[in-house]
Amino acid sequence: MQGPSVPDPLRNLDLRPLPEDPERVLVIDRLGVQPEPLAVPLVFFLVAQHFDGRRTSAELAALLAKEGIRIDPGSVELIARQLADAQLLDDERVRARIAAMERDLLSGPRAATLAGSCFPVTADACGAWVERQMAQAGPPLTARADHLPALVVPHIDPRKGGVSYAKAYRELLAAPPADLYVILGIGHAGLRHGISLAPVDFETPFGLLPADRGLCTELVARTGDWLLADQLVQAQEHSIECQAVFLQHLLKHRFAVLPLLTGFGTEDTERMAGVFGTLRELLRESGKTWTVLSSVDFSHVGPLYGDAEPGAPLMGKVEEQDRLAISRLEAADDGGFWEAIHAHRNPTRICGYSSMWGMLQLVEPRRGRLVDYSHTVMDEADSRVTFAAMAFD
Repeated sequence: MQGPSVPDPLRNLDLRPLPEDPERVLVIDRLGVQPEPLAVPLVFFLVAQHFDGRRTSAELAALLAKEGIRIDPGSVELIARQLADAQLLDDERVRARIAAMERDLLSGPRAATLAGSCFPVTADACGAWVERQMAQAGPPLTARADHLPALVVPHIDPRKGGVSYAKAYRELLAAPPADLYVILGIGHAGLRHGISLAPVDFETPFGLLPADRGLCTELVARTGDWLLADQLVQAQEHSIECQAVFLQHLLKHRFAVLPLLTGFGTEDTERMAGVFGTLRELLRESGKTWTVLSSVDFSHVGPLYGDAEPGAPLMGKVEEQDRLAISRLEAADDGGFWEAIHAHRNPTRICGYSSMWGMLQLVEPRRGRLVDYSHTVMDEADSRVTFAAMAFD
Protein backbone atom coordinates (compact mmCIF):
# COMPACT_ATOMS: atom_id res chain seq x y z
CA MET A 1 0.00 0.00 0.00
CA GLN A 2 1.39 3.41 -0.98
CA GLY A 3 2.26 5.74 1.92
CA PRO A 4 1.14 9.35 2.29
CA SER A 5 2.46 11.85 -0.26
CA VAL A 6 5.41 13.99 0.88
CA PRO A 7 5.92 16.87 -1.59
CA ASP A 8 9.50 17.89 -2.39
CA PRO A 9 10.61 21.49 -1.70
CA LEU A 10 10.43 24.27 -4.24
CA ARG A 11 13.59 25.05 -6.15
CA ASN A 12 15.27 28.48 -5.94
CA LEU A 13 13.16 30.37 -8.49
CA ASP A 14 12.66 33.98 -9.53
CA LEU A 15 8.99 34.91 -8.94
CA ARG A 16 7.66 38.14 -10.40
CA PRO A 17 4.18 39.66 -10.20
CA LEU A 18 2.01 39.82 -13.32
CA PRO A 19 0.34 43.26 -13.20
CA GLU A 20 -2.22 42.19 -15.79
CA ASP A 21 -3.17 39.10 -13.74
CA PRO A 22 -2.70 39.45 -9.96
CA GLU A 23 -3.86 35.84 -9.46
CA ARG A 24 -0.75 34.53 -11.23
CA VAL A 25 3.01 35.01 -10.94
CA LEU A 26 5.70 34.76 -13.59
CA VAL A 27 8.21 32.04 -12.73
CA ILE A 28 11.73 32.33 -14.17
CA ASP A 29 14.25 29.55 -13.62
CA ARG A 30 17.67 31.20 -13.65
CA LEU A 31 19.35 27.81 -14.01
CA GLY A 32 17.47 27.05 -17.22
CA VAL A 33 16.23 23.61 -16.16
CA GLN A 34 12.79 24.94 -17.03
CA PRO A 35 13.83 27.00 -20.07
CA GLU A 36 10.62 28.99 -20.53
CA PRO A 37 9.08 31.54 -18.14
CA LEU A 38 5.78 30.20 -16.79
CA ALA A 39 2.66 31.98 -15.54
CA VAL A 40 1.60 29.95 -12.51
CA PRO A 41 -1.38 30.49 -10.15
CA LEU A 42 -0.30 32.44 -7.08
CA VAL A 43 -2.06 29.96 -4.81
CA PHE A 44 0.37 27.25 -5.96
CA PHE A 45 3.21 29.14 -4.30
CA LEU A 46 1.20 30.04 -1.21
CA VAL A 47 0.84 26.28 -0.77
CA ALA A 48 4.27 25.19 -2.04
CA GLN A 49 6.23 27.58 0.17
CA HIS A 50 5.57 25.06 2.95
CA PHE A 51 6.88 22.05 1.02
CA ASP A 52 9.95 20.79 2.86
CA GLY A 53 10.28 17.15 1.82
CA ARG A 54 9.27 16.01 5.31
CA ARG A 55 5.61 16.88 5.87
CA THR A 56 2.85 14.87 4.22
CA SER A 57 0.11 16.41 2.13
CA ALA A 58 -2.32 15.92 5.05
CA GLU A 59 0.05 17.69 7.46
CA LEU A 60 0.49 20.50 4.96
CA ALA A 61 -3.26 20.89 4.53
CA ALA A 62 -3.64 21.17 8.32
CA LEU A 63 -0.86 23.77 8.50
CA LEU A 64 -2.40 25.81 5.68
CA ALA A 65 -5.80 25.72 7.39
CA LYS A 66 -4.23 27.50 10.38
CA GLU A 67 -3.14 30.25 7.97
CA GLY A 68 -6.63 30.60 6.55
CA ILE A 69 -6.05 28.59 3.37
CA ARG A 70 -8.68 25.85 3.20
CA ILE A 71 -7.37 23.06 0.97
CA ASP A 72 -7.72 19.28 1.11
CA PRO A 73 -4.72 16.88 0.94
CA GLY A 74 -5.70 15.77 -2.56
CA SER A 75 -5.43 19.32 -3.86
CA VAL A 76 -2.03 19.71 -2.19
CA GLU A 77 -0.89 16.57 -4.03
CA LEU A 78 -2.29 17.89 -7.33
CA ILE A 79 -0.37 21.16 -6.94
CA ALA A 80 2.79 19.21 -6.08
CA ARG A 81 2.42 17.00 -9.18
CA GLN A 82 1.90 19.97 -11.49
CA LEU A 83 4.89 21.83 -10.08
CA ALA A 84 6.98 18.66 -10.36
CA ASP A 85 5.91 18.17 -13.98
CA ALA A 86 7.05 21.75 -14.66
CA GLN A 87 10.43 20.88 -13.05
CA LEU A 88 9.97 23.49 -10.35
CA LEU A 89 10.47 21.19 -7.36
CA ASP A 90 13.77 19.98 -5.96
CA ASP A 91 13.02 16.34 -6.60
CA GLU A 92 15.16 13.36 -7.64
CA ARG A 93 14.38 13.78 -11.33
CA VAL A 94 15.43 17.44 -11.39
CA ARG A 95 18.58 16.75 -9.35
CA ALA A 96 19.60 14.03 -11.81
CA ARG A 97 19.01 16.38 -14.75
CA ILE A 98 21.02 19.17 -13.11
CA ALA A 99 23.91 16.77 -12.44
CA ALA A 100 23.95 15.69 -16.10
CA MET A 101 23.81 19.28 -17.35
CA GLU A 102 26.65 20.29 -15.04
CA ARG A 103 28.85 17.40 -16.21
CA ASP A 104 28.38 18.64 -19.77
CA LEU A 105 29.24 22.21 -18.78
CA LEU A 106 32.52 21.13 -17.18
CA SER A 107 33.71 20.05 -20.61
CA GLY A 108 33.60 23.78 -21.54
CA PRO A 109 34.03 26.33 -22.89
CA ARG A 110 31.59 28.65 -21.18
CA ALA A 111 29.42 30.34 -23.83
CA ALA A 112 29.26 34.12 -24.30
CA THR A 113 25.65 34.45 -23.19
CA LEU A 114 25.64 38.28 -23.12
CA ALA A 115 26.99 38.82 -26.64
CA GLY A 116 24.41 40.73 -28.64
CA SER A 117 22.68 42.13 -25.55
CA CYS A 118 25.23 43.68 -23.18
CA PHE A 119 28.04 44.03 -25.72
CA PRO A 120 28.45 43.56 -29.50
CA VAL A 121 28.86 40.11 -31.03
CA THR A 122 31.78 40.62 -33.42
CA ALA A 123 35.36 41.29 -32.40
CA ASP A 124 35.61 44.54 -34.37
CA ALA A 125 32.35 45.99 -33.04
CA CYS A 126 33.02 44.86 -29.48
CA GLY A 127 36.57 46.20 -29.55
CA ALA A 128 35.35 49.58 -30.79
CA TRP A 129 32.69 49.63 -28.07
CA VAL A 130 35.25 48.91 -25.31
CA GLU A 131 37.53 51.62 -26.68
CA ARG A 132 34.67 54.14 -26.55
CA GLN A 133 34.16 53.36 -22.87
CA MET A 134 37.88 53.79 -22.23
CA ALA A 135 37.95 57.13 -24.06
CA GLN A 136 35.04 58.42 -21.99
CA ALA A 137 36.85 57.39 -18.81
CA GLY A 138 39.75 59.71 -19.62
CA PRO A 139 43.31 59.47 -20.90
CA PRO A 140 45.60 56.59 -19.91
CA LEU A 141 47.10 56.86 -16.43
CA THR A 142 50.80 57.26 -15.75
CA ALA A 143 52.44 53.85 -15.55
CA ARG A 144 53.13 52.56 -12.07
CA ALA A 145 56.14 50.39 -11.28
CA ASP A 146 54.58 48.34 -8.51
CA HIS A 147 52.16 45.44 -8.86
CA LEU A 148 48.40 46.05 -8.57
CA PRO A 149 47.08 43.34 -6.23
CA ALA A 150 43.33 43.93 -6.55
CA LEU A 151 40.52 45.89 -8.14
CA VAL A 152 36.84 46.34 -7.40
CA VAL A 153 35.03 46.51 -10.75
CA PRO A 154 31.27 46.87 -11.42
CA HIS A 155 29.23 44.00 -12.83
CA ILE A 156 26.24 46.16 -13.73
CA ASP A 157 25.11 45.84 -17.35
CA PRO A 158 28.08 47.39 -19.22
CA ARG A 159 25.66 49.43 -21.32
CA LYS A 160 24.71 51.28 -18.13
CA GLY A 161 28.04 51.35 -16.31
CA GLY A 162 30.70 50.85 -18.97
CA VAL A 163 32.57 54.05 -18.10
CA SER A 164 32.94 52.91 -14.50
CA TYR A 165 34.34 49.60 -15.75
CA ALA A 166 36.76 51.60 -17.89
CA LYS A 167 37.94 53.73 -14.96
CA ALA A 168 38.83 50.53 -13.10
CA TYR A 169 40.61 49.05 -16.11
CA ARG A 170 42.67 52.23 -16.57
CA GLU A 171 44.19 51.34 -13.19
CA LEU A 172 44.92 47.81 -14.39
CA LEU A 173 46.53 48.99 -17.63
CA ALA A 174 48.82 51.36 -15.74
CA ALA A 175 50.25 48.49 -13.68
CA PRO A 176 52.75 45.82 -14.72
CA PRO A 177 51.01 42.84 -16.36
CA ALA A 178 50.12 39.80 -14.25
CA ASP A 179 50.25 36.14 -15.19
CA LEU A 180 46.85 35.41 -13.67
CA TYR A 181 43.63 37.30 -12.94
CA VAL A 182 41.42 35.79 -10.24
CA ILE A 183 37.85 36.93 -10.91
CA LEU A 184 35.53 36.84 -7.89
CA GLY A 185 31.97 37.18 -9.18
CA ILE A 186 28.61 36.77 -7.47
CA GLY A 187 26.32 33.76 -7.85
CA HIS A 188 23.05 35.67 -8.14
CA ALA A 189 20.99 32.49 -8.57
CA GLY A 190 22.33 31.04 -5.30
CA LEU A 191 25.18 28.65 -4.54
CA ARG A 192 24.91 25.39 -2.63
CA HIS A 193 28.25 25.82 -0.84
CA GLY A 194 28.79 29.58 -0.92
CA ILE A 195 31.59 29.41 -3.50
CA SER A 196 31.99 27.76 -6.92
CA LEU A 197 34.87 27.34 -9.39
CA ALA A 198 34.47 27.26 -13.18
CA PRO A 199 37.62 25.48 -14.47
CA VAL A 200 36.78 26.25 -18.11
CA ASP A 201 37.76 28.73 -20.81
CA PHE A 202 35.38 31.62 -21.49
CA GLU A 203 34.11 32.51 -24.94
CA THR A 204 34.12 36.20 -25.83
CA PRO A 205 33.76 38.04 -29.15
CA PHE A 206 37.59 37.98 -29.27
CA GLY A 207 37.92 34.20 -28.95
CA LEU A 208 38.64 32.01 -25.93
CA LEU A 209 39.87 33.46 -22.67
CA PRO A 210 41.85 30.61 -21.06
CA ALA A 211 41.40 29.42 -17.50
CA ASP A 212 44.50 28.27 -15.65
CA ARG A 213 43.62 24.57 -15.71
CA GLY A 214 46.60 23.54 -13.60
CA LEU A 215 45.77 25.89 -10.74
CA CYS A 216 42.06 25.01 -10.99
CA THR A 217 42.84 21.29 -10.78
CA GLU A 218 45.13 21.75 -7.79
CA LEU A 219 42.62 23.97 -5.99
CA VAL A 220 39.92 21.30 -6.35
CA ALA A 221 42.38 18.62 -5.19
CA ARG A 222 43.12 20.60 -2.01
CA THR A 223 39.54 21.63 -1.24
CA GLY A 224 37.22 18.98 -2.67
CA ASP A 225 35.02 18.23 -5.68
CA TRP A 226 32.18 20.18 -4.04
CA LEU A 227 33.93 23.33 -5.32
CA LEU A 228 32.74 22.34 -8.83
CA ALA A 229 29.06 22.43 -7.87
CA ASP A 230 26.70 24.99 -9.41
CA GLN A 231 28.00 24.95 -12.98
CA LEU A 232 24.48 25.86 -14.12
CA VAL A 233 24.76 29.03 -12.04
CA GLN A 234 28.16 29.65 -13.62
CA ALA A 235 26.71 29.19 -17.12
CA GLN A 236 24.04 31.87 -16.56
CA GLU A 237 26.02 34.31 -14.43
CA HIS A 238 27.12 37.65 -15.90
CA SER A 239 29.55 38.91 -13.27
CA ILE A 240 32.54 36.96 -14.60
CA GLU A 241 31.64 37.21 -18.29
CA CYS A 242 31.55 41.02 -18.22
CA GLN A 243 35.16 41.13 -16.96
CA ALA A 244 36.29 38.52 -19.47
CA VAL A 245 35.35 40.82 -22.36
CA PHE A 246 37.29 43.82 -21.03
CA LEU A 247 40.29 41.73 -20.02
CA GLN A 248 40.63 39.96 -23.33
CA HIS A 249 40.41 43.11 -25.41
CA LEU A 250 42.54 45.42 -23.27
CA LEU A 251 45.39 43.14 -22.16
CA LYS A 252 47.89 42.34 -24.88
CA HIS A 253 50.10 39.93 -22.99
CA ARG A 254 49.58 36.22 -22.38
CA PHE A 255 47.57 35.51 -19.24
CA ALA A 256 44.94 33.20 -17.77
CA VAL A 257 42.01 33.57 -15.38
CA LEU A 258 40.73 31.69 -12.37
CA PRO A 259 36.93 32.23 -12.18
CA LEU A 260 35.16 31.90 -8.83
CA LEU A 261 31.62 32.80 -7.83
CA THR A 262 30.79 33.66 -4.23
CA GLY A 263 27.39 33.51 -2.56
CA PHE A 264 25.19 35.39 -0.14
CA GLY A 265 24.93 33.23 2.98
CA THR A 266 26.64 34.46 6.12
CA GLU A 267 26.82 30.82 7.19
CA ASP A 268 29.23 30.14 4.29
CA THR A 269 32.00 32.46 5.49
CA GLU A 270 34.09 29.72 7.14
CA ARG A 271 34.00 27.58 3.99
CA MET A 272 34.83 30.56 1.77
CA ALA A 273 37.67 31.64 4.04
CA GLY A 274 39.10 28.11 3.83
CA VAL A 275 39.07 28.20 0.04
CA PHE A 276 40.67 31.65 -0.07
CA GLY A 277 43.37 30.58 2.36
CA THR A 278 44.12 27.49 0.26
CA LEU A 279 44.13 29.51 -2.95
CA ARG A 280 46.45 32.14 -1.44
CA GLU A 281 48.91 29.40 -0.47
CA LEU A 282 48.64 27.79 -3.91
CA LEU A 283 49.23 31.09 -5.71
CA ARG A 284 52.30 31.86 -3.63
CA GLU A 285 53.68 28.40 -4.39
CA SER A 286 53.09 28.91 -8.12
CA GLY A 287 55.52 31.82 -8.39
CA LYS A 288 53.07 33.62 -10.69
CA THR A 289 52.06 37.25 -10.44
CA TRP A 290 48.33 37.61 -9.85
CA THR A 291 45.65 40.25 -9.48
CA VAL A 292 42.18 39.79 -8.00
CA LEU A 293 39.17 41.40 -9.68
CA SER A 294 36.19 41.69 -7.35
CA SER A 295 33.26 41.92 -9.78
CA VAL A 296 30.45 43.52 -7.79
CA ASP A 297 27.68 46.05 -7.50
CA PHE A 298 26.65 47.86 -4.35
CA SER A 299 23.11 48.86 -3.29
CA HIS A 300 19.83 47.78 -4.94
CA VAL A 301 16.73 49.84 -4.07
CA GLY A 302 13.30 50.58 -5.46
CA PRO A 303 10.27 48.47 -6.41
CA LEU A 304 12.26 45.97 -8.48
CA TYR A 305 14.12 44.96 -5.31
CA GLY A 306 11.20 44.93 -2.89
CA ASP A 307 10.90 48.55 -1.73
CA ALA A 308 7.49 50.21 -1.66
CA GLU A 309 8.85 53.54 -2.87
CA PRO A 310 11.02 54.53 -5.88
CA GLY A 311 14.77 54.82 -5.65
CA ALA A 312 15.20 58.60 -5.69
CA PRO A 313 14.02 59.29 -2.07
CA LEU A 314 16.24 56.46 -0.82
CA MET A 315 19.51 57.64 -2.35
CA GLY A 316 20.66 59.57 0.72
CA LYS A 317 20.43 56.45 2.86
CA VAL A 318 21.96 54.40 0.04
CA GLU A 319 25.03 56.60 -0.33
CA GLU A 320 25.55 56.70 3.43
CA GLN A 321 25.51 52.88 3.56
CA ASP A 322 27.72 52.54 0.49
CA ARG A 323 30.25 55.09 1.74
CA LEU A 324 30.50 53.30 5.07
CA ALA A 325 31.30 50.02 3.31
CA ILE A 326 33.74 51.77 0.96
CA SER A 327 35.54 53.41 3.90
CA ARG A 328 36.14 49.97 5.43
CA LEU A 329 37.42 48.70 2.09
CA GLU A 330 39.75 51.69 1.82
CA ALA A 331 41.10 50.75 5.25
CA ALA A 332 41.45 47.10 4.13
CA ASP A 333 39.47 46.19 7.25
CA ASP A 334 37.76 42.89 6.47
CA GLY A 335 36.03 42.60 9.85
CA GLY A 336 34.85 46.20 9.77
CA PHE A 337 33.62 45.77 6.21
CA TRP A 338 31.60 42.68 7.17
CA GLU A 339 30.13 44.54 10.15
CA ALA A 340 29.25 47.56 7.97
CA ILE A 341 27.21 45.29 5.72
CA HIS A 342 25.54 43.08 8.31
CA ALA A 343 25.14 45.22 11.43
CA HIS A 344 21.72 46.27 10.22
CA ARG A 345 21.04 43.23 8.00
CA ASN A 346 22.29 44.84 4.77
CA PRO A 347 19.40 47.35 4.50
CA THR A 348 20.25 48.56 0.97
CA ARG A 349 21.00 45.10 -0.42
CA ILE A 350 24.69 45.44 -1.24
CA CYS A 351 25.02 42.32 -3.36
CA GLY A 352 28.77 42.10 -3.82
CA TYR A 353 29.85 41.84 -0.19
CA SER A 354 31.05 38.22 -0.30
CA SER A 355 33.30 38.90 -3.29
CA MET A 356 34.81 42.04 -1.73
CA TRP A 357 35.28 40.32 1.63
CA GLY A 358 36.88 37.39 -0.19
CA MET A 359 39.20 39.75 -2.05
CA LEU A 360 40.39 41.19 1.28
CA GLN A 361 40.95 37.66 2.60
CA LEU A 362 42.85 36.54 -0.47
CA VAL A 363 45.02 39.58 -1.14
CA GLU A 364 45.45 41.08 2.34
CA PRO A 365 46.04 44.56 0.84
CA ARG A 366 47.40 47.53 2.78
CA ARG A 367 44.77 50.01 1.63
CA GLY A 368 42.23 50.79 -1.07
CA ARG A 369 41.37 53.88 -3.10
CA LEU A 370 38.00 54.85 -4.57
CA VAL A 371 38.26 55.48 -8.30
CA ASP A 372 34.60 55.95 -9.21
CA TYR A 373 31.18 55.82 -7.58
CA SER A 374 27.95 56.01 -9.57
CA HIS A 375 24.45 54.62 -9.97
CA THR A 376 21.94 53.80 -12.69
CA VAL A 377 18.17 53.63 -13.03
CA MET A 378 17.03 50.11 -13.85
CA ASP A 379 13.35 50.51 -14.81
CA GLU A 380 10.42 52.88 -15.21
CA ALA A 381 9.55 52.45 -11.53
CA ASP A 382 12.87 54.17 -10.64
CA SER A 383 14.62 51.16 -9.17
CA ARG A 384 18.33 51.93 -8.82
CA VAL A 385 21.67 50.17 -8.47
CA THR A 386 24.91 51.74 -7.25
CA PHE A 387 28.38 50.58 -8.22
CA ALA A 388 31.99 51.57 -7.70
CA ALA A 389 35.53 51.09 -8.95
CA MET A 390 38.42 50.80 -6.50
CA ALA A 391 42.14 50.08 -6.70
CA PHE A 392 44.24 48.50 -3.93
CA ASP A 393 47.87 48.53 -2.85
